[in-house]
Amino acid sequence: MPLDLTRQLVTRWTDPQPAHIDILKKAGIEGVVLEKPDAAFEQAAHQAGIETATIDVLKSTVSKGALWPGVRTPAKRGDDETASASSEPWLDANAWLVAYEKALNGGKAPVLSYQPDKEAGLEKDRYVAFETLEIGLIEARMSGGNFVLALEPRYREALLKDDAKATTAWTSLGKTAKWLNENRKYLGLPVRPQVTVLVDRSDASAELALLAYRRGANPRLVAATAVPAPNPGQILVIVAANLEKHDAAFQRKLLAHADAGSIVVTDWKPDHLGKEIKKQEDRTFYQMGKGQLVVYNETVIDASEFSLDVIDLITYRKRPSRLWNALATIPLATDGPGPGEVVLQAINYGQPTRDEVQARVLGHFGNATYLAPGNDPKTLKTYRRGELTEVYMPKVERGAIVHFRKA
Repeated sequence: MPLDLTRQLVTRWTDPQPAHIDILKKAGIEGVVLEKPDAAFEQAAHQAGIETATIDVLKSTVSKGALWPGVRTPAKRGDDETASASSEPWLDANAWLVAYEKALNGGKAPVLSYQPDKEAGLEKDRYVAFETLEIGLIEARMSGGNFVLALEPRYREALLKDDAKATTAWTSLGKTAKWLNENRKYLGLPVRPQVTVLVDRSDASAELALLAYRRGANPRLVAATAVPAPNPGQILVIVAANLEKHDAAFQRKLLAHADAGSIVVTDWKPDHLGKEIKKQEDRTFYQMGKGQLVVYNETVIDASEFSLDVIDLITYRKRPSRLWNALATIPLATDGPGPGEVVLQAINYGQPTRDEVQARVLGHFGNATYLAPGNDPKTLKTYRRGELTEVYMPKVERGAIVHFRKA
């Protein structure tokens, strides 16, 4: 049978030898991508129930824009990427890329296939923990896509030498892959629409999507060619910045959101403006229908600060999701598997959290269940905080979800 890159646990494997089959089985590998055919290895793999294919199978996968996931650790002391106890860690993450490609490809979830190389941010002297490969799988699967594994050379060599740390990380990856399969119904669901960001194929648009995710704005990404219909009370802010085109038809669809009560944010001046109600140094606010139009004076350059501005427009009382005590963990609230339900994803790109993680989602829910690899499901106590529901998650290792339901 051919490889199913969208669902199976697949890895690239260089210099294949039949003796390597036992190593692959430790992680539950279901498919292997080879640089070129190798009859002896392929026969041994098929006997073990592992499918094989050559590099051509990856033609339709995505690698551009992906970075090796984790906390960016500098190679030398004094680098400004270093995170102190009081500053944010520098995170490389790809969940946004899965959502971005999905938005621009008619809802088809992508398969990521980046490699541990310079293009993915891995310079020769950059150290990455073995566990970062597992993070790559978690973020891709939780977002509804998949990741073709690619081991950085140090990891592969350590596995071949039966190094204890490498083997532990490898078997952990296999257990997590099994957990992700068992909990597939919670993964890849539509992101809650409170913050909707319109995107196109420009680099500037991709940067804005990345930083909106990284800053925890909880964005639903939608192609600029498919502006959704207004959804009063659900789409709180709709962002149309860093886009290549905004013709008259696009503007009508966009500004209908302001008329219906949303806040529309642009970095270009629409043909029709409402009544000016507030002017700031970098932007102007207009009243339009039941909502507002916020127009920035210039094209967005600092996508990070812009994303924080968007969060401020929502206000903390209506943020779709938020975490405390977990600086290296990115939250994302999605729809749940059932009506009126919500799933909170938490992907930890750093060390396991030391303490419980305080988490909030928008909406009132009486039941919450914590699910994480290597843990039994746990019922969490819920607390009403204004329009939000709060829970305390146990320590988060690399990834976890909370399933919220009405009482």
